[in-house]
Amino acid sequence: MQHKYKNKKKKFHKKENVNQTIEKDSSSQFNIDASNNIAWVHNLSQFKEQLIKYTPSQDVTLSKREIPQLISDEEVKMKSVIDNKVVSPIATEKPQKCKLSRIKGLKKSDLSSPAAEKKITKSKSKIATMSRAAEQLEKQEEETVIDDDRGVYPFVPDMMVPGIGVEDSFTSVDDAVGDTTEVSAPPGSKDSLKTTASQITKKYSRKSKTTKKEVTQADLVEYKIVDFNRDLKSYTEACIHAGMSQKAHNTLVYYYSLCKTNEKLKPTDVEIFNILMHSWAKHKKNGLEKIASLFGMMKDLKLVPTMQSYAACFEYIGRVDQKDSQVVKRIINDMSAQNLKLEDILSKCTFNKDERFHVHKAIQSFVEDIKEETPQLDYDNELVQHLNHMPDASQMVEPNPFAGALISKKLTSRASEQMNMELTHQVKVTSILKDNVLGETTQVEEYRSKIESCKQSWKHSLLQAFKGNLRMLSMKNKGIQGLNWLPYMSVILPEKYVEIMMQEIDLLLEGSPTYSPTLNWLYKRIGSRVAREYNLEVKVKKGHVPKVLHLYEKYANVFEDKNALFRSHREVWQKILADNLDGPNLDSPDKAWPPYIVKGIGKRLYSFIINEVKIDANILKKSTERKHIPAFYTIFRNHDLLKLEEIKAHPLITKLYKGAHIKELIFQTCDLPMLVPPIPWSSTQYGGFLIANTSLIRLPDQAYQQKEMLTKTPSHKLYAVFDSLNSLSSCPWIINKPVLDIVIDIFNQNGNDLLDIPPPVSQCPSLPEFSLNQTAEERQTVQRERSQLLKKRAEMHSLWCSELYRLSIANKFRDEVFWFPHNMDFRGRVYPCPPHFNHLGSDVVRALLLFAKGKPMGPKGLDWLKIHLVNLTGLRKRSSNAERLQYADQIMADILDSADNPLHGRKWWQESDEPWQTLACCMEIAKAVRSPDPCSYECHFPVHQDGSCNGLQHYAALGRDKTGAESVNLKQFDVPQDVYSDVSEAVERLRHKDAANGVEIAQVVEGFVRRKVIKQTVMTTVYGVTRFGAKHQIQRQLDDIEEFPKDRVWDAAKYLTEKTFQSLEELFTSTKEIQDWFTVLAHLISIVRNKPVEWITPLGFPIVQPYHKKKLATKLGVITMSANNMTEKPNSVKQKNAFPPNFIHSLDSAHMMLTSLHCQRAGITFVSVHDCYWTHACDVDIMNKVCREQFVSLHQEPILDNLSHYLVNKFGFHTSAMREDGSIEDEAKTFLNSVLSKIPERGEFDLNNVLNSTYFFS
Repeated sequence: MQHKYKNKKKKFHKKENVNQTIEKDSSSQFNIDASNNIAWVHNLSQFKEQLIKYTPSQDVTLSKREIPQLISDEEVKMKSVIDNKVVSPIATEKPQKCKLSRIKGLKKSDLSSPAAEKKITKSKSKIATMSRAAEQLEKQEEETVIDDDRGVYPFVPDMMVPGIGVEDSFTSVDDAVGDTTEVSAPPGSKDSLKTTASQITKKYSRKSKTTKKEVTQADLVEYKIVDFNRDLKSYTEACIHAGMSQKAHNTLVYYYSLCKTNEKLKPTDVEIFNILMHSWAKHKKNGLEKIASLFGMMKDLKLVPTMQSYAACFEYIGRVDQKDSQVVKRIINDMSAQNLKLEDILSKCTFNKDERFHVHKAIQSFVEDIKEETPQLDYDNELVQHLNHMPDASQMVEPNPFAGALISKKLTSRASEQMNMELTHQVKVTSILKDNVLGETTQVEEYRSKIESCKQSWKHSLLQAFKGNLRMLSMKNKGIQGLNWLPYMSVILPEKYVEIMMQEIDLLLEGSPTYSPTLNWLYKRIGSRVAREYNLEVKVKKGHVPKVLHLYEKYANVFEDKNALFRSHREVWQKILADNLDGPNLDSPDKAWPPYIVKGIGKRLYSFIINEVKIDANILKKSTERKHIPAFYTIFRNHDLLKLEEIKAHPLITKLYKGAHIKELIFQTCDLPMLVPPIPWSSTQYGGFLIANTSLIRLPDQAYQQKEMLTKTPSHKLYAVFDSLNSLSSCPWIINKPVLDIVIDIFNQNGNDLLDIPPPVSQCPSLPEFSLNQTAEERQTVQRERSQLLKKRAEMHSLWCSELYRLSIANKFRDEVFWFPHNMDFRGRVYPCPPHFNHLGSDVVRALLLFAKGKPMGPKGLDWLKIHLVNLTGLRKRSSNAERLQYADQIMADILDSADNPLHGRKWWQESDEPWQTLACCMEIAKAVRSPDPCSYECHFPVHQDGSCNGLQHYAALGRDKTGAESVNLKQFDVPQDVYSDVSEAVERLRHKDAANGVEIAQVVEGFVRRKVIKQTVMTTVYGVTRFGAKHQIQRQLDDIEEFPKDRVWDAAKYLTEKTFQSLEELFTSTKEIQDWFTVLAHLISIVRNKPVEWITPLGFPIVQPYHKKKLATKLGVITMSANNMTEKPNSVKQKNAFPPNFIHSLDSAHMMLTSLHCQRAGITFVSVHDCYWTHACDVDIMNKVCREQFVSLHQEPILDNLSHYLVNKFGFHTSAMREDGSIEDEAKTFLNSVLSKIPERGEFDLNNVLNSTYFFS
């Protein structure tokens, strides 16, 4: 670790010759992001091989620049990211003679001297370091494995602090890819398709000019124009919100005149002109003149006005007292010439505040009886079109299954409370931590007083510094008409910026003393918070708050009406909107800031925090002398091969903050559940929280292609997706208070590792001390132990903090009914928006959640509750439901003892795979069996039905693979089939055969080929795990077996990996063929077409894989790592290896959505954790029936045929694109066409077998 200020002369801060850098600090040279480009590994390996050639045992003539030239310009730029400086690529010079003796003063005559040998040894050591760097990069490329249960959004990031959402928990979209390395074929497999594809893509990459350039020059100019217009639109919106309309207008005029000489700066987005027109429409004095000038510029730029352009004209006319009929006639004639209907203005345009009123007033003055278009409410998808008719109450368990948790009047009052929380952006939550856990001292009140005094001083300093900086910006930008920072630093009041900085300081101080976030990540976090505050103020200014509350009151009346009969919550909301058109459009998109603006704002605010926030060095002393020092400082810390700049709090303020034992935790409102049902999604722009920004899809900033596809997709095409999200979001929850009290009690008694309740750092052993009489070897041992303990402390603190946040949130809502708004990732997988506490969380969190609405158990409810209990224990996996039920009755004494004496009884529940859910289920069973009538007992407990290796189920259904389908329970059996056991048995047969043939390692693993050993590998095979990743999975399992010989673990892991893959290929023949087809077509599309893979799910949801090569980009002085998928080349490795798992994930999401829609139509509660479905105990049979029917319905669609047809139309080559000259380009295009259209053969499995399969989901 290096302090920023003490190491100003660190080698990587200098623009030095690369060979000098290698000599002096080889480790800093290779600070390259391993996820950036696998080609770096090859260059590095080549670099290493070239260096090895130059042995120092003889005179060698080298070019002075020969070694540096082996590193590409891009990699030189990558190195400079650390310093946020872009250095010029190393220039190519004429080779100069350079003797080895010139290196570091080594003379030719001294080559055999001891000094020379020492230098030679040191040189070899540097080469070895480089070799290890290359190997580590290669290892990182292959190490990641997709975790199906957790999905792409981990529940517990390395360090979760309030305000860090799930989306912030990884550094880039690459973290969502999972395993991105090549999936190699098992030994002996016939992989002709993959082999041919590999050969063609390699030749094509070398020969084709298209792949050498990321895009053609014309395309690049077009993309840069689009990028520039995105920036200009953001700037214009910020100017207008900050009251700088004239500045925005002048900037547009400036670029209008400049584009005549620089095409890349051409304003082409009509929306920019429309925004300015609406701004000038509110100025009666010169508004018409300004609007006319904007129309003139549009005409000169050959831009066609849109409906919104004419709406701005009508707004101006509606605001002025005197109407000019000639102007109106000209507008109407222009609209007619473009086939635009006057009546469509009111229904198809977006309005703010009173704009709609004035537009309507102007139009009514000239046209009577305007008929507005009614929105389409029906589904437009074959899978759900039968749901377009009104539901039949007689065929439903309940007409409105989500009603009854609260009365509508209470919902209305809680809506106001929720709105206030969202407007303030943050919520203070009382910590569940008892003072004695951290050791209460007599100085607590004094420390709290000192902290409060410091904060008041910090606020004053930050406010003065910010206002001074704002004045400087204003003076600096006088006369500057181009894009600049002033509007972005003026979109909210200075006091708001200071408030955000103070909240950021709180978050930094709540972290671990051993944890320090990277500055780049923090820039993005605080910049995003400014953007959210800006969007919130925009909505308040537009008049969203009163309209939302008014409409929500109407929605609450329907939501809580038990007898209300409706097709979907979306339809209810749309009808309310249609009846209340006055005021602003609630579904207007948020103001989007480019990534460099977000980072730049964050960087400026952090400069204030670092430079202006001071602390008195004598604050804990009795001395009256004041000596102010920075409260925060930056360091550089090693992250594998990278050195990243981080921020740390001064130990003095950390000690002060820790000693104060702050009792309140601060969370962003969007990080907590809602007090009312979320707003139904009815468009891609609005849903979830009442007014706070909620994204429908969790996309990285640079994923413009999927955003564009979503924008172009009509809303009615996505109704099925919206309604599924709305159904999941409408489920009300309550806290299981008895379980919460037990968990909090254990947490405050230093936790329990065996029960997954993390202990505090105080339980970690103290650090060993150094002593003067220790030898060098002993000091190294102590240092190593200290490093390990420090790492362990950081991990313990991270886990402990995460649990503290979850339990504190649960305790806040212990007496409340609450809801989880939902959204999706780019593949369509659904997640609750609150990141810390939700039903996708750990065993502890799931045990704390109950349905708010209870239902009588009915005749079979208690049986399902008992079966669910046995499922949670992990016992009786291959037993029938009847046998599981019988087992539950046999252990009823243990169940009741666990419920009555969880901490002092026999503690049977603690032996379960899911101990806390098991305990919660024991308590529910105890209440039910002790009630007068178990059938009438009102049960709130969710019962789960889990898919049997769901990814393989989808593959087996796609390929109609009979053997594979039977292994994953797509067919009825008396007892459940267990694919993990089937594979382990197949592996054991292969092992037995090898052992009989004298294979030593096969003899070593005898008795250790167990289900648990190979389970994770089997489960993740469908999600793209490589042999490398599988070896580590199996290695970890073997390490946990005490009796297994530790010296043979790695060899055994390699052997069992090969046998596992071989067994899977034999069991799932069609699965392997389909997976290979997916991989090859994705590889070809990314190489030959130079585009990312995209497809449409069966429910109409468009998907584009957002994996692209990264490049440095600089705008307004801010350096960002761009992976803009409009301009950058696709990352072919990630594209091809991510496509198979991503496509399967999109299918399991479609199945879940269909199940949720039909469960709502059946009148039952439905909640999902991906492929694990939840409902009330009395409704399990209904949910199971719906689940099976929708799986069959989904896979009866020609999914692979539809995919092939879409890809052929999107990426196939027409014969006119062929040169017919036998070139590699023609060969590649022809091969791509054949692969896209050649669908793998399917088996003869009858999908209808699923309808009768008891253990399909169980």
